[in-house]
Amino acid sequence: MPYQIVAKNSSAFNMVVFISLVFGVIVGKRCVQQYLIESRGVITDGTAVSIVYHKGASSGSYYVYYDFSHNGVIYHGQSRADREWASTAHTPTPIRVRFDPGDPALNSPPDVEGITPLWLSVLFALGLLSFGIYNGMKVVFGLLANPTQQNL
Repeated sequence: MPYQIVAKNSSAFNMVVFISLVFGVIVGKRCVQQYLIESRGVITDGTAVSIVYHKGASSGSYYVYYDFSHNGVIYHGQSRADREWASTAHTPTPIRVRFDPGDPALNSPPDVEGITPLWLSVLFALGLLSFGIYNGMKVVFGLLANPTQQNL
């Protein structure tokens, strides 16, 4: 009987490990994008075209849709917006946009969104990935030590 309880818990634990790895990769990818924008970014003038409230399951978020121009090409962007900014801004309104000149698709309006500091994002991503890798290795080595366990 205790073996079945361990097997059920290990399946749930395996899912937690998998989810932490997936979120670690997602947060890590956003950290790279944020780093590129902050380190190589150039600030230009843009225009907030619309502000939209997207309702979630329990709460929602404001998003700003904006345009900016670089080398004669107009680029479109979307970003989360702070509630305070969104409630006071009227569209169209001028905003500043920071973008990577090598890849203008990487852009962000620094005055509109509350950006999490890069060091905190990196720390969070490393924590998720460390948890997932460490415990994933424990699961793999546990399976190798007990190859007869089939309940995963």
